[in-house]
Order: sequence, then C-alpha cells, then structure tokens
Amino acid sequence: MTHIREIVEQDIAPISNLYVSVFNEPPWDEEWQTEWAKDRLTGIYNSPGFYGLLHEDSDKPIASVLGRSLTFKSWKEFEIVELFVNPKYQGNGIGSELVMQLEFHLKQNGYFKATLLTARDTQVEKFYSNRGFITSNRMIYMSHEL
Repeated sequence: MTHIREIVEQDIAPISNLYVSVFNEPPWDEEWQTEWAKDRLTGIYNSPGFYGLLHEDSDKPIASVLGRSLTFKSWKEFEIVELFVNPKYQGNGIGSELVMQLEFHLKQNGYFKATLLTARDTQVEKFYSNRGFITSNRMIYMSHEL
C-alpha cells in the first residue's frame, strides 16, 4: 500500500539510496555514490525552512520531494531542491501527487510561490510545465567553477 508523509531525519539514509538509483539512470546518467547523496540530502534537510515529503510503497521509499523556505521582500517562497521518483514508478502519477500535496501544504502555510531549477529541454522540464511551472524570461542560472 502506498502513502505520502513528511520526511523525518531517519529517512535520509533510505532516500539517499533511492536518489542514487534515480540520478544514475537516464535522463541524468550521473555518477552518484550513496555517501554523496546522503551529504546532499542531509544539507537540504538541515536548511532553515526545510519541508519534504516521502512517498512509500509498503514502507519502501519510491519518491521524494525536498526543499526549503525562502523570503523575497515580505513574501514566502519555497524552493524545490530535489524531486525524484524510482524509475519503476515513473509515469504513474507519483511525482504529480507529490507536487499536489506539496502545493497544498504551501498554500495552507501562506507561501506565495514555488521555484526550482531543472535541466532544459528534457522530460523533466515538460513534467513541471504540465503542472503550471513556467520558464522565467527574466532569470537565468549561472555558475562559475573555481
């Protein structure tokens, strides 16, 4: 039986394994190790304003969304930092259900908007577009390697 609940600290290790299995597969084809994933997810979990949801099937993690609260002027924004679904469950509405429950929580708690960064021209961009997220014409993501 599947259900969705808020993430607690003890969930970080099991969802780290899920994270690796998702991001080492297409379309990402990255080379994650569990320890790196655990460090990343622990950092997000310990962020001020953290909120996250875990979707389980028979107490086994199959999807998760994690993010943090930000403020802009007097408005509360929520930055979705990670959303990932076990490849075996993708295309079954699991990610959509997580986003809907996240949005419900955010509306109930006075948030103005949700934001995120994702890869351009991918299935993932289409996933978010289909759920009402728009590409900003005013903002770009930039980085500088040190």
